[in-house]
Amino acid sequence: MHVTPYNIKVVNSNMEIKSLESYHGKVLFIVNVASNCLFTKQYKNLEDLNQRYKDRGLKILAFPSNDHGQQEPGDIKDIIESCVSRFNVSFDIYQKTHTIGPNIHPLFSWLVDQSENKQAIKWNFEKFIISRDGKLVGRFDSHINPTNSKVINLIERFL
Repeated sequence: MHVTPYNIKVVNSNMEIKSLESYHGKVLFIVNVASNCLFTKQYKNLEDLNQRYKDRGLKILAFPSNDHGQQEPGDIKDIIESCVSRFNVSFDIYQKTHTIGPNIHPLFSWLVDQSENKQAIKWNFEKFIISRDGKLVGRFDSHINPTNSKVINLIERFL
């Protein structure tokens, strides 16, 4: 079977196993997140993007990970509570996920395999943009803010 992002299973915040098929036809903005990271303030920018583009077909999917500096120690309830109270986040947050190593989640394995440089995810808040037809069209490292003009231009191009 040909792997696409749509046939990869993920676990949502309610512990339900879902495929990403329900997002087919949307532009996906996938990011690995952590609550105790220098880049955690990017949650505000992610929510700004969400509010600006959700009605045009952008879906932000956040995947907490404790793989990079063990900066996501809490459980999903704590993570969501923190995101809502600190940043008023309303986009989808999934269960904690491995983004590197031998237990890397198939979604992040696919994202790395599809990226131009095929390098492992280096840190929290790496960003991946998938077009409406399921192709990886952009990857941005942690230092690139979600509202950076390069990111915005790419999102607008594919919306």
